[in-house]
Amino acid sequence: MSLHVYRCSQISIRFALATLVAAGLALAALPAVSQTVTVIKTFSQNGGIVYPLILPPTQGRDGLLYGEDFGMPNNSIFRLNLAAKGTLLYTYSDLNAQHIFSGVMLARDGAFYGVDPFGGPGRTGALFRLTRSGQYTELHVFQGGSDGSDPVSRPIQADNGILYGTTHSTLYSYSSGDGYKLLASVDPQAGSNIYNVLQGADGNLYVVAIGGGTSSCGAILKFNVSGTLLSSTSFNCKEQGVNPIWLVLANDSNIYGTAAAGGNSDGRASGTIFRVNTDGTLTIMHTFQGGKTDGAEPNVLTLGSDGMLYGGTVAGGTLNAGALYRISTDGVFTLLYSDRPSDALQSQGVVQDTNGKFYGFSTNGGSGYGTFYSLDVGLGPFTTLQKYQGKVGNSVDILGQGFTGTKSVSFNGVAASSFSVVSDTYMTAVVPSGATTGNVTVTTPTGTLTSNKVFKVNQ
Repeated sequence: MSLHVYRCSQISIRFALATLVAAGLALAALPAVSQTVTVIKTFSQNGGIVYPLILPPTQGRDGLLYGEDFGMPNNSIFRLNLAAKGTLLYTYSDLNAQHIFSGVMLARDGAFYGVDPFGGPGRTGALFRLTRSGQYTELHVFQGGSDGSDPVSRPIQADNGILYGTTHSTLYSYSSGDGYKLLASVDPQAGSNIYNVLQGADGNLYVVAIGGGTSSCGAILKFNVSGTLLSSTSFNCKEQGVNPIWLVLANDSNIYGTAAAGGNSDGRASGTIFRVNTDGTLTIMHTFQGGKTDGAEPNVLTLGSDGMLYGGTVAGGTLNAGALYRISTDGVFTLLYSDRPSDALQSQGVVQDTNGKFYGFSTNGGSGYGTFYSLDVGLGPFTTLQKYQGKVGNSVDILGQGFTGTKSVSFNGVAASSFSVVSDTYMTAVVPSGATTGNVTVTTPTGTLTSNKVFKVNQ
C-alpha cells in the first residue's frame, strides 16, 4: 500500500496510516547502470528497532540518521549510524503522540519536529519537538473543526525561520515567538486531504492536496507565507495523473513531484512524475507503465547532489514489487534497481547522506522486520546547509563530514568572514561582505566539499 490511499476520506487516512507498515521495498540489480545496493542491517523482533517506517530518514547535526520505528504497542524515534548501530531515542506513551508516520525534520535550533495524526487527548493530532537528548515537548494539539485534525506530513522550516505544516484540511505555522497560528482552512473543492508542503524558489508555499480540485483528483495549492491562497493547479485524472503526493524543489527553481496513479488518456496508468513552475504550468515528465521497465505507484522524490531526482515505486518492476529510479530535470528516466525480495518489498524513497550515498528503510524485508540499505550511484561527499539564503552577516549552519581541521569556507568564491567547527559533522560560517549567489565550499584537510544547492545572498 502506498501514500496515495490518503486521497479518500478522513477515515481512509486513519486506515492508511494504521496499515502503512504493511508496505516495504524490493530491489535487484540491473547491470546496465553502475550502482550498488547494500543491505546494511536486517532487523529482528529481538532488536531495539522493529519495523522501521519506510519514509526516508533525516540526517542530524551529529551525522546520524533519525527515523521512526513501528514497534508495538507504540512508535519510537530512533537514531543510527551508517553501520546501522543505533538506539531508540524516544518511545511514545498513551499520554502523548504514539503513531507518527511521516518522519521528523531537523530545524535550525538543532531539534527535530514532527506530527502525530493520533496525538492529543482527543486523538485528533499533535505537533511536537524532540531534542537530540530525547526531551519531548508537545507544542500544539489540534482540536478538529476549523483547527484541523489528522496532521500527516512533517512540517518544514521556511527561509524566515518559521515552521509550516498541514492537517488534512488546514495550513498552519509555528514559531517560538508566536506559537501556533492557523493560516488557512482549505475549501474541499479546492483541495482535500492536504499532505506535503514545500517552499518554492519564489518564497511561496506549495501544498499537495491528494484529493479535490476541479476533477477531484488532486491539486497543487500555492499560498503566500501569510496563508493567502494565490493559485490552484488541478490534476485532470487522466494523463496528468491522479493523487499527487510529494513535492521537491530542484536546482532549476522548478518544483517536481509524483502522482501515485493515472497518467494516460483513461487515467489507468501507474502514476506520473510532474513539474510545476511558479505560474502553475503543469508538465508531465514521465508516465509509469507498471511493468518491468519502470515500476508503478511512485512516492517520495529526493534531490541528489548531481541535480537529478531519485525516487522509488511500491509496485511494478521485475516481480511487481517495486523499483528505484532517477530522473533528470529534462525528463531522462533511468531504472536503477528492481525486485530483490530478500532485501525488502516496495520502495517509498531514499535520502542522500552527505557521504554521497542514498539510504532507506524497508518494513517487511529480511526476516520480516525490515532492513536498512544503501544505494551507491558513485556520487562523492558534499555539504548541506540548513538554509539556502541569507544576508551578509548571517550565520549559516553546514552539515557534512570531515570538518575537523577545516581551513576555509567560501560563498561563491568569497572567503567567509568567520567560521566555527562545532564537530566533525557540523559547523557554522558567516556570510561575508561581497558574497554573491552561488555554492558554498568547505576546504578540509582531505579536500573541498561543495554544497548540494546554491546559496542565495539577499541584499
